[in-house]
This record gives sequence, structure tokens and C-alpha cells, in this order.
Amino acid sequence: MDPNTPTPAPAPPELPDGFGEISAEEERRRRMVAEQIARAYGKKLPRFESKPVYRPASQDGKGQTALPTIPLWVTVASVILFVVLEAQVFDWPRAIGIAAVIFIHECGHLAAVRKLKLPVIGIVLIPFLGGIAFSGRRGQTAADDAYVGILGPIYGLATGLVCLALYPILNEPFLLKLTQLIFWIHLFNMTPIPPLDGSHVLAMLKKPTPGVYDPYISRVTPAQRTWFLALYIGVALFSGIGAFLIGRYIP
Repeated sequence: MDPNTPTPAPAPPELPDGFGEISAEEERRRRMVAEQIARAYGKKLPRFESKPVYRPASQDGKGQTALPTIPLWVTVASVILFVVLEAQVFDWPRAIGIAAVIFIHECGHLAAVRKLKLPVIGIVLIPFLGGIAFSGRRGQTAADDAYVGILGPIYGLATGLVCLALYPILNEPFLLKLTQLIFWIHLFNMTPIPPLDGSHVLAMLKKPTPGVYDPYISRVTPAQRTWFLALYIGVALFSGIGAFLIGRYIP
């Protein structure tokens, strides 16, 4: 072989379908986070191999693989099953009213998910438990997830106010009872226990681990903490006081 002939570059590895090499900047950030965690816990610094690291390649142009969505028929079937089973315990009007309120509540979560441009998967209602709005991933910061968590109760309470406004027009006591139930449900939903929405809103109050930079918590600004905490307290007080006052006037 001619010594002056340049050595050909090695052929790139044959990757599985849907995978591509991560950027040098992303690899640098991953190594920095790993070193910070090691220092925080008094461990030896990790040794990194020089070979490339791969992740799933983008299928939607935004660095994330496309996620499956819940078919519409599954959502509709869950709503029907919810109403049928709840009606065996309550009456049919109340079962339908609860299903409608919970569905609108979950639509509030998905509206926030779309606003943050996160992947939307869909909604499923679970009899006697409530509903779940599925997103492909959590927000960039705890403030994002607080926004997703609080918008559902705001949509739900707005539905309760609509029922309350219709009561003097239709003179239907059922609307008053449904409104009270909506308020009690959302007061309970503000309990800071997973998986209730209150736990997602108050997650932004967590303090980062000393010596570890966690952007999910550290990037939450004091103004965001104040704003979402005020919304949390406002929703809880509005629900509790509203349910109590309505209860005094129900025939």
C-alpha cells in the first residue's frame, strides 16, 4: 500500500432503525450532570468511554419520537362505562353530570399540555376514581407541570359556575346539588397527595438537592412559585367555601 495514501475514515456503525447519534453538546451536558451527582454523594467521578452514544432519532423534527395516541373510541367507551357503572350507585342524571365535569376537567389538563407544546396522548375516565389525561412527557420545569395540574381544576370549577348560573333560570335543584358535588370533588383534588392535582402543583416548592443542579426545580422563578401557590390556595378556598355555602341553601 502506498504510504502517501490517506487512511480511509472508519465506516459509521450500523444503527438500529429509529436511532441516531446524540450531539456533542448533549453528551457534554450529560457528563456534567453525572459528575455533579457523583460529587454530591462523595463518589468517584465516572469514567466515560470514548465511543459514541446513541438515542432514538427524531421522527417529528423536535428530538422526540412520535408517541401513540389513545383512539377516540377508547375515550368514548371509557365515558360510557363510567356513566353506566356510576348510575348503578347514583341516579342517571348525576352519573352523566359527574362524567361531563370530569371530562371537561381532563380537557383542561390537555389544553395546558398543548399550550406547552408537549405530546398529547388522550383521556380515559375510570369509574368511581376519576379520569386521567395522558401526556407523552412532563414539562421542562416544575412550573410547567404546575400549570398543567392547576388548569384542570380551573376548567372543572368553571363548569360548576355554569351549573350554578343555570339554577335560577331553570329552577332545577339538581343543578345546585351537582354544583356542590363539583366543588367538593375539586377541594379533595387539591390534596397534595399523588396522583391528585394538588401534588403536581406543589411540586414546584421542592428545594433542589445541595450540590446538584436540577433544572426541573432550579429554573422555577420566585414569581412562578408565588403565582401558582396563590392559584392553588384560591382554588382550594373557592371550592371549600362554595360547597359549604351551597349546602346551606339546598332544599
